Order: sequence, then C-alpha cells, then structure tokens
Amino acid sequence: MIDENFPIEMVIHQCLPTYHIVKKIGEGVYGAVYQLQDEFKSRAVKIVPVAAERSITLSTGNDLNSKISHDFQAVRKYYESIKGEGVIEVLDFHLVGKQISDQTVRAYLVILMAYYPDNLLNYVVNRYPVPLVTIRQLIRDLARVMDRLYHNNPDAFVITDLKPSNLLIDHNNKLYIGDLGGIKRLGSISTTTHLQLTPNWTAPELILRSVRPGISSTIFSFGLILYFAFEGKLPYEDMDFVKRFHAIRDKGIHFNRHDIPGEFKALIRQCLEFEPSRRPTHFQDILQHLTDSRHASNGSTAYEKKVAVSGINQKEMDASILNTQGNRVQMDTHALPHAPSPSDPHHWSEPYTGMDFIWVPDGRFEMGCGKWSEQGFENELPLHEVRISGFWMGKYPVTQGQWKKIMGTNHSCFKLGNDYPVEQVSWLEAMAFLKRLSQKNNHPDLFSLPSEAQWEYAAGSCGKQEPYAGGIRVDELAWYIDNSDGSTQPVGKKRPNHLGLFDICGNVWEWCRDYYQENAYSMHASLDPEIIVGEGYRVHRGGSWLSTFNRCRVSGRGKYLESGRSNHIGFRVIRIK
Repeated sequence: MIDENFPIEMVIHQCLPTYHIVKKIGEGVYGAVYQLQDEFKSRAVKIVPVAAERSITLSTGNDLNSKISHDFQAVRKYYESIKGEGVIEVLDFHLVGKQISDQTVRAYLVILMAYYPDNLLNYVVNRYPVPLVTIRQLIRDLARVMDRLYHNNPDAFVITDLKPSNLLIDHNNKLYIGDLGGIKRLGSISTTTHLQLTPNWTAPELILRSVRPGISSTIFSFGLILYFAFEGKLPYEDMDFVKRFHAIRDKGIHFNRHDIPGEFKALIRQCLEFEPSRRPTHFQDILQHLTDSRHASNGSTAYEKKVAVSGINQKEMDASILNTQGNRVQMDTHALPHAPSPSDPHHWSEPYTGMDFIWVPDGRFEMGCGKWSEQGFENELPLHEVRISGFWMGKYPVTQGQWKKIMGTNHSCFKLGNDYPVEQVSWLEAMAFLKRLSQKNNHPDLFSLPSEAQWEYAAGSCGKQEPYAGGIRVDELAWYIDNSDGSTQPVGKKRPNHLGLFDICGNVWEWCRDYYQENAYSMHASLDPEIIVGEGYRVHRGGSWLSTFNRCRVSGRGKYLESGRSNHIGFRVIRIK
C-alpha cells in the first residue's frame, strides 16, 4: 500500500522530477502503474512498496537497511536476465522514500519503463473482429517471447499471470509482455500459494489441484488468449471459472466466428486440453503450427500450376518423370540381400495385429530437395545420392486399434475409431511399442522405426522425382490443412504411392529413428545413412492434417523432442529382419 504520509507524487518527484502523472494505468498485487509525461515523451512507471521486518537475522536497523538494498539489487538483476525481444523495456530503477525504524524498514521501488498506449484486452474489444493477419502477428509475437523465456532448464522463466490486460501493444501492432511481476523463475516455484494468478485466465490444475506451475499451465493460458483474440470473450464466459473448466473438458471448444482457420481451431483445442499431458509440450511446437499456417495458400503449388498450364494429366506426368529423369533413379535389386520368402514376395502381414507390410526393394536415389520439389528449405540440402538396402514397411501408419492391442491404452486426441492413426505418441513411446510388438513375434528387435533415408526412399516410391508420395496432386494423396476438416482421418482413404503405401504424406507426421541435425545431409554415408548422435530432437517426416501442402512434400523435414507428444505426430513400422 502507498503510505498516505508519502503521496505518490512525492515518490515520483524524488527520482523523476521532470515528469508529471497523467493517469493511473493499473494496479496489481505488487504495486501500481502510472503514465508519466515530460516535455518530450510519455513513460510508464511502476511503484512497488517494499518492506522488511526485524527478525533474528535482521536484528538491527543496519541489517534491515542492507536487506532492502539487497532486494533492490536482486530486482535489477532479475530484470536484466529477462530483458530482450517481446518484454517491455525497463529504462531505470530507483529506491526512494526509505523510512527506517527499530522494527521495520519501508521504501518504494520505482521502475521506469517504456509506455505503450494499448493492451490486448482493449485492442480486441475496441476493434472486434480483429483481422486474421493481425491476430497471426500478435500471437506469433507472444509465442516467440514465451519460447525465449522458457527453455526447459532450471533457470527458465514461466509467466504465472498470462492474460490480455498484461500484454501491451505498440503503434506498430507489436506485442510485449508488460506485467513483469508475473514472470517467475521456474525453478523457484513450488506451489500456487503465493503466486500472482487471475482465475479466469489460469489453467485448471493450478486452481483445482494447486499443482506447481509450468509450461503446460502457461500453454493453457496461451490457448485462452488465442480464443479471446478471435472471439472477443472467453469460452463459456457466462460461467464461473470452475464451471468453465468442466465445460471445456466435457463439451469441448466451440466457435462463433466463421472465418477462423482450421489450424487455429485445432491449436486452440489442443492448448485447452483439460489434462496437461495432452497439450503441446513446448512453444516451439506452437511456433511450428503458426509458421505452417503463415505459408498456407488456397491455390496450388508452383509445380502444380506448371502442370495445369501445360495440360499434362497425372498419368502423362508420371510417364514424363520416368522418361526424362529416370536415369537419376538406378534400381539395384541384385547387389544387396533380397527379401524373405513369404507366400507373396511383396506383401506380408504381422500375425498378432494384422499389420500389413509392403516390400521396399534395394536401390539408389537422390535424397533431398531437387528441381521436382521447388519449395524446399535449407535443411533439405545438399541433394545427394544414397543407396538403400531393401526392407519391409508398414502399409499404413500405426492405427489406434493396433496401438491398443499392443499397449492396452489409447492417449490419442482424436479417438474417432480403430482405423484412425494413433497420435499423441512420443518417440520414446513408439520405441516401447516396437519392442512389445517384436516380443509378440518372439524376437527382441524384429521391428523398428525407419531411418530418415529409408522413409524418404519409400515415400518417393524408390526415388521417383515427385513432390508428394505418389504424384503431384496433393489433394488426392494426403490429408492436410485444406481438406482434413481439422482432425486426423481414417487410414487408407487417399491414393497410395507407387509402392502401395498409404498416408505416408499427410494425416500424421511419422517418427524416424534419426536424431535431427540441420546439416544431416552433409554428414550422410552413401549406404543406409542414419544420424545416431544428437541432443534430444528426433526427425519426423511427411506432414500432417494440420500442415500446409508444402510441409507434406516427400523431401520435407521436421523435428520434435523425443519425449514430446502431439496430436499431429504418429509413426509407421518397418521390419528389419
């Protein structure tokens, strides 16, 4: 509280004599914020009353004075550690109005900051409906700063009171976190007892179970903010926060605004999952969603447009690719070991689950982004020739029915049927599935994930130079953001590639064995390459129901934490013996 005998005007005049108070902007648990003005500019100032009381360790006036000074330096150090893009700029610190007695010491911490005229709450309400392009920019700004503050280590920071009124917007529509009192060092948080929280914008586990805040609770608040940016209100806003939590859990999230893109609806729903384990695991995943949506287009790829203009149909294009570029794909079916000899040399079914497999023959191919895939990224280069030994690959991604039969559970987000691909499965959990599947077949390591090279070789039908698995018409071959209706779809409903593999592009990203390395293609061996050294990120390939067409290309690469789960990542099995 502000001491009535030491008015706020006097506090400001002692350290900022050229400024006068324009208005009070807001007040929170730790202090009040005011707009200041001098002859040239506006600033914001936060006034925080601080105090220390006498104790065994603080027995004298000098001890109390030292404690206040130490706290002041700690605050300065704290702000120094979080400063950077997306956080309000702090210009100066002052400690004024110090009053020392035998029992206590009191003072005012004065923090001079940049002034921003608007916050997200007022911005959305005053401009509703906010254009999609503006929401996209604001939300990406927020996700970037959240990713910067949170790095999954003991010194990471997490925001404990994330809400629209604490997010400031400048004249260029750039977003900043303004309530620095709500940024806490993650390793120092034990319970919610002394945290600064606003129930309407807080995750259910913090309110209902008083659990330790973390990235999952912050992502729930992020989902509420994203919903608010589109709808101008909270979901089930007429309910109190406890009833709202249960309505979100039991009834799901519904939208009134009709122009919200499907990828944003899916992201909001995943962020607002009642169970923390089903939310995105980190903000890098959210940024990937937002990057994919930014590249979305209602038209065709440049490659498809070229074909449409020339009047070449799919069959003619397939023949053209083989005739004009076939010399770049050299099938070598005799130099390396052949397939086992089942009754059908090209198909095999695993007896316990009924999982179907297709034989992928030996051969050479050019791995990476070539002329036939025009919209690639640097991590798909350099184009390089690779030789692959033959192997069996699952005809479909692993389904929820197959997962349940082996693991006995189903953590998928989209529990829509046994023939839907399993998702919300980490790389580590996929490996556990493969171990159990191998044991069911009386072999310790009969099955595996494909290497990244095996995956691309199989997806490209042993090296056909096509942008997507099976041809150039992505709508016929893959479930992606423009045709998936915001969820996974049953496997096997789109056209397969030339080997008979279904859904290898789109529907769900598919885990590979390799660790992710940005420059992996400069490190590859020429025979059966695999990256076996890395730092926790694994490769996934093929794009998903949430991806743009460009992410579903055969040469496209992605990464995710091996312990992370997402409702757009599944996997496919290979037999390695």
